[in-house]
Order: sequence, then structure tokens, then C-alpha cells
Amino acid sequence: MNGVVIQTKKHKAAVITENYGIITVKNKNYDIGDCIEILCDKHSSAHFSFKKFATIFSAIIFTIIASFFSYNYYDKNLTSSYVITIDINPLVEIYFNENDKVIKTVALNADAEQLDLNSLKNQNVDDALKNYIILCSNKGYLTENVIVNVTIDVIKETDFDNIAFTDSTQKIVTDELNDIGIKGSVNIIQEKSSKEKVSDDKNTKEKQ
Repeated sequence: MNGVVIQTKKHKAAVITENYGIITVKNKNYDIGDCIEILCDKHSSAHFSFKKFATIFSAIIFTIIASFFSYNYYDKNLTSSYVITIDINPLVEIYFNENDKVIKTVALNADAEQLDLNSLKNQNVDDALKNYIILCSNKGYLTENVIVNVTIDVIKETDFDNIAFTDSTQKIVTDELNDIGIKGSVNIIQEKSSKEKVSDDKNTKEKQ
């Protein structure tokens, strides 16, 4: 009769047999998961109760489910879905997750490093764009007839409307420039990104 080791102790091991029974055998340095051949003798016994087996099985199922939801949470909240690169004179990348929240910012030049990019963390896309324009204005980077180049890099497929998202981005940036009293032009480019998905624990001159 064959079986699989499901629990080990110092001198004993619990084995589930091919007919779904549970017996104890002498532990010969077994590891959990080992497939062994069982010699039926008087020393083997059904020492582990069904209740104990049910507890072990429930723990395994719980671990599998918890792992699935942990991965799902990580993928939706801590990995990037798209990146918005804004080039005024400060040049920055702002990474957003699938829920349109900022998970990471990267300063790509010295002027951008002077901005408090950390303040954008966890903001939604509308607020992040508005507040970034304000940060640039407060540092004196916005001049009359400024040109704002915005590139939207889609890293993983999402269900938002690409055209609507592009139009919305342009409107948000343009309206914020008008509110500040700066005349300028906003150019939007959207493309399928060659960037890899990143999470907020990978840093390259970033402000977190």
C-alpha cells in the first residue's frame, strides 16, 4: 500500500493512504509530501483523527486562498498599469496602478529632483496631474507660452477608454495652467509602453 506523508514528528509520521485513510508509521527521516510504501503491520495505527485531518486540510486551503488574494491585491495596487511622463523642464515619470493611484514617481533631471514628488503618492490621476502643475508653478518652472509634453505609456492592458483618457488628461493640465494664469500648450502622446511593470519598491532617482 502506498501513501503520502502529511505530518511528521520526532518518531512518528502521519500518512494518508491510497484509500484515503490516515495512519501513523515510524518516521524514517520522512519529509512532508514524500510518497512511501507502507507495510501493513501491527505497529501502524489510525492515530490521527478525521478532525485533525480536516484541520490540516482546512489550513492548506486557507493558505492557497490567502496566497491568491495576496497576489491579486499586489497586482492591482502595487504594480504599475501605466506611466505618465511630463516634460516641462522638470522631467518626471509618474507611475499609476490599476486603480489610478500614484505608486511611484521618478525624477529624470536635476530640476525634477527639487520638487516634492513624494506629496503625489497615493493621489488619483486627476489630483496628481493638478498638483504636479502646482509644484512646478511654485518653483517658478512655468513661464508664459510654456510647452507641456505629456506621454502616456500603457504598461498592461486596462479597460479604460484610451481616447477619453487622453482627452481628459489634456483638459486637466490645460485647465490647471489657466487657473494659475499661464498661457501654454499641452501635447499628449499615448503609446504601448516597452517599460516593464514595476512596483513601488524599485527605485531609480525616485521620490517616495
